[in-house]
Amino acid sequence: MTTINIVKSFIGLGVLAAPSGFRMVGFMVATIMILINGFVNTYTVHLQTKVKEHFVGKRIKSYTDLGDACFGDTGKFLFAATIITNQLLTCTGYIKFFIE
Repeated sequence: MTTINIVKSFIGLGVLAAPSGFRMVGFMVATIMILINGFVNTYTVHLQTKVKEHFVGKRIKSYTDLGDACFGDTGKFLFAATIITNQLLTCTGYIKFFIE
């Protein structure tokens, strides 16, 4: 699932959205925003790895498992809801892009 999300992000950002975004906001602003996004993504992956190492005894294979380990059933539900919302908004963005 992680690999699919990464590929989808590269295709969505690199092939579909980046040219339009660069045109809309300009080269400098778009470049700065991409660098900030890369920094935040790297930092969150680092945090996820640290949390997984902290919960060595628990079986953590997905984001929802991570939410369950950190926050219990509420966290599991919220993590799953976040993933579903992200997928729906991403699909909506692709549809809007192709319509335009």
